[in-house]
This record gives sequence, structure tokens and C-alpha cells, in this order.
Amino acid sequence: MAQLFHYFQGDPVVTSSPTEVRMWVEELDYDFLLYGEIFESSEINGEKLLNITRNQLSELGITRADHQDILLKAVTRLRKKSTFEKEAMQRDDQNVKKMPTRFGKENEQLELAVDYVLDTISERRLARSLHGNTEQPSHSILAAILELINKVNMILNILERPPFDCMPEFSSLKSHLIKHITLLKHFSEQ
Repeated sequence: MAQLFHYFQGDPVVTSSPTEVRMWVEELDYDFLLYGEIFESSEINGEKLLNITRNQLSELGITRADHQDILLKAVTRLRKKSTFEKEAMQRDDQNVKKMPTRFGKENEQLELAVDYVLDTISERRLARSLHGNTEQPSHSILAAILELINKVNMILNILERPPFDCMPEFSSLKSHLIKHITLLKHFSEQ
């Protein structure tokens, strides 16, 4: 029973071919080898398998009640798995569609924070040039810079993993973030 869904992993069950259905039926039980051939010759594909009834099994020549029960229970499991996979794919699709907006907002917030840090650094430089101070930058500036660098690194790590690593809409965001982090590192070292 551990290999129950072996032949259907990765693809929705609805799109399974009669050959895949045959192999699945044959994996259920050694006594079902003949049934697998019946399913394939009757052109039972994934969609038909998911909607199969006890009457249809009888029409196919599967008359033993215990064998019908085993097949129908396994088909019920497949239906549940198929429904679960569809819902999961829809959630993933929605999340992926929302990602550009989310990262765009994060990018805007990072840009504002970067601008704040850069303005603070510029003011410090101006004060240093006017007053001749060579004091170290305040801890709050360094902490803000470190926090920004860590946030940008975290976002970059996410963007470098699938599915984002091959999505073109994120490549410009990555280069933009890399530019900002490089600027921050440069200014924090001065």
C-alpha cells in the first residue's frame, strides 16, 4: 500500500493515461493483474477512474465484492489526494502571484529605510566636514545599517531559491537590492 500513488505523483490524477491507470491497479494487489489489463483495454483514464462506480466495475467484469471495495476505497483516496493537490496548487499559484506585490512593497520600505540611513550618513559627513569631527558613527546608525543589510540578505536568499530564481520579474528586484546593499556596506565602512 506504500506505493499506492506511485504512478500518479507529480501529475494530477485526471490527466493519467490508461496505461498509468493499469499500472496503478496492478500495484494495488497481486490478484488485480488481470484487472489492470481490463482497465487499459477499456480505455479507463484518470478522469474515468476518479468517477468509476460499483456498477461500472461490474460491467468491466470485476464482480467480486471485496475486490470492488478495495478498488473503490483506493479511488476514494485518489479523489481526496487529487482534491488536496488541486487546492495546494491553487494556493501556491495565488501566493506566487502575490509575491511581486509583496516584494515590491518590501522593496519600497527598504528604499525608504536606505534613504533614511543615507541621509543620516550625509548629515554626519556634513557635520564632520564643517566642525572637523572625526568621531565614530553612532551605534544607532550602525545598527540601522546592519538591520537593513540583514533584511536585504534574507530577501535575496529567498529570491535565489526556486521558484523565484527562474522568474524574470524578480531579477530586476534582485539587482536593485544588490545595488542598495553594496551602497550600504560602502557607506558603513567610511
